[in-house]
Amino acid sequence: MANSLTPENTRSEAEAAMVIVDMCTSWVYSAALRTIVQLDVPHILATHATPPNMAMTAEELLQHMDATCPSPRNLERLLRLLTIKGIFVEHMTSDDNARRFSLTWLSRCIVPGHGSYRNAVLHFTLCPEYSATLELLSDSVLKSTEPFSMAHGMNQFEYMKTHPAFLETFRIAFKDMGSSVIPQLMLQYHGFDSVHKLVDVGGNTGVMLAAIVEKYPHIRGINFDLPEVVATNPSFPGVEQVGGDMFEKVPSGCDAIFMKGILHDWSDEQCVKILTNCYNALPSEGGKLIMMDIIMPTETPLEASLPIQRKIAFNVDILMQIHCENGRERTATELEGLLKQVGFNSLQILAEVTGSPFHVMEAHKSTKQI
Repeated sequence: MANSLTPENTRSEAEAAMVIVDMCTSWVYSAALRTIVQLDVPHILATHATPPNMAMTAEELLQHMDATCPSPRNLERLLRLLTIKGIFVEHMTSDDNARRFSLTWLSRCIVPGHGSYRNAVLHFTLCPEYSATLELLSDSVLKSTEPFSMAHGMNQFEYMKTHPAFLETFRIAFKDMGSSVIPQLMLQYHGFDSVHKLVDVGGNTGVMLAAIVEKYPHIRGINFDLPEVVATNPSFPGVEQVGGDMFEKVPSGCDAIFMKGILHDWSDEQCVKILTNCYNALPSEGGKLIMMDIIMPTETPLEASLPIQRKIAFNVDILMQIHCENGRERTATELEGLLKQVGFNSLQILAEVTGSPFHVMEAHKSTKQI
């Protein structure tokens, strides 16, 4: 029987094989990124690199690390891999034939103290808590289980209560990421002008609410989160730290409620409870809910035609599948359905926050009573 594979089909299968192999091994980029952050390479380059290229060799970098048996070759291999992704720039000189590496616009955002995503790298790039869940991802399909709970015997939020180091990394990572989008939020959204009392539901440290109050000093801010979270929060001018459970009650007497990245952690039924409590906390006239959240695309395009912020929506959706039972990213239609179910009017998408996967949305309280 003649071989049915034409040269064109053979070439396509060969190319397909390379794409599959690339996907299979793409985890090395995350692993390398995590390692160079753990080794403090971006900070060393930012503080010790010298002109003209502000670059250092692997040997020079290792002089600033506590290494008992250093391997310049292994460090250089990590640096070269991340150079492919634009994390570093490689400089080679003819006089000593040495490879030197310098920071780029990408690696500068993981330098401590520069709106740093350093803690986000440490939290998301296969930290031990998440690594343990990956072999159980298929169970989420076959058994409708949550991989994180299966791996650790409790869900992520319960785990945080008994593992303070994990909670602290989580909190700092999200504080840093929240801080990085504040300037663009302020530029692109102007709905705080008419607000006098604002409750941030699930506000973590309160850093985002503090920035809002700083720009709009007429606002009285209430940062609302779990008691164990607010107990260690710093104080901010104009911001009151209030502990409680959003599934039971949300502080009332406000004219607006702000939520960033909250609903994607929960099932539809749980979201309805949260939104109902928000609805009940708002005044019947003029009360509004301001949400800063990811909107899941309705269609599924190829990556080449997918803006990076939309690609992140798909990435984060799988993170929800891993560590939040029934949590997921939702389309605008799905979000609007939840809001209308509890009495809010139609969802208004007002801005896409530059440099983030988030949109800013509003929903106003209607005359329906809950």
